[in-house]
Amino acid sequence: MSLWIAAITGHVEIGGDYGAPNWHAHEMLFGFASAVLAGFLLTAVPNWTGRLPVSGWPLFALFALWCAGRAVLLVPDAVGVTTAAIIDALFLPVLLAICTREVVAGRKWKDLKVLGGLLALSVANGVFHVAAIDGSHIHMATRLAVAAYVVLVMIVGGRIIPSFTRNWLNKFGRTDFPVPYNRYDTVAILGGLGALAAWTMQPQHPATAALGVAAAVLHCIRLHRWRGWTTSPEKVLVVLHVAYAFVPLGLLAIGLSALGYLEERSVLHLLSVGAIACMMLAVMTRASLGH
Repeated sequence: MSLWIAAITGHVEIGGDYGAPNWHAHEMLFGFASAVLAGFLLTAVPNWTGRLPVSGWPLFALFALWCAGRAVLLVPDAVGVTTAAIIDALFLPVLLAICTREVVAGRKWKDLKVLGGLLALSVANGVFHVAAIDGSHIHMATRLAVAAYVVLVMIVGGRIIPSFTRNWLNKFGRTDFPVPYNRYDTVAILGGLGALAAWTMQPQHPATAALGVAAAVLHCIRLHRWRGWTTSPEKVLVVLHVAYAFVPLGLLAIGLSALGYLEERSVLHLLSVGAIACMMLAVMTRASLGH
């Protein structure tokens, strides 16, 4: 963000032939956010599978690959824009391969759906690079990436938010627990997935508006079922519920944008800064301060 502010105020030039606006959008979605996602998955997957986490030289090599992507896209003309894009595009598929190996080895088949989001991000990154190099619109690739992250928030948030809330309430002998995961949550996730898919492909279609509003209602109800107000004394839990509130807000914004009441970039920032970045910070805060 510091580099981007310096660039738009005319103090530095970044991105070279890749383009400064493309660099900014790419690095937020596939640089910063992918690092956070990698950190989460490399911590969570061993907990899910009961296997040892990736560590040592393999972890260092993965980190070095991520760093290489950041370096070459900052000055892509030094190695050639196409070469820079190829180097950057390696990180997410390698992370996907590592996580897939662990999930399959641990026979945790239900966790494969999380890897579906990682696969979508890998595809979105490739499409983004092709569009940026060709000089065409990056909008669809950007929407696909944002949609993939939001679906991951729906899936992972549905695991950790009610679980953490229940555990905290149980410490004080309370019984007003969140509703545990059931078919309603599956319906809500599928509704959100449908709305996000429609938004990715046809952001201005009337059907997208209907799906967005319907999914927003489903996720408002889902959030209410988690009884976030009961955690008010514990701020590291409250912020998880606040972060998830941006999911129905973002879905509603998709509907309003499809009807012409909001610009697409407003929807993108509501979902990316609200649902995605806020949830990332909330999870990191909970993990750090909770231990």
